[in-house]
Amino acid sequence: MKVGFCAAWRLALVGCTQISQPQPSRAGHLGMVGLLVCIYDNVRKVEKRS
Repeated sequence: MKVGFCAAWRLALVGCTQISQPQPSRAGHLGMVGLLVCIYDNVRKVEKRS
């Protein structure tokens, strides 16, 4: 489920960057936030497993 969310987020991000070309900084910021959330979720999953 989480991997699907990350993939969907990246797809949406690519779409947003192509649509909002005048504001690439905002899309880049959203991408960084999404990436951090994905990494945080994956780290939490690994910690729960061990």
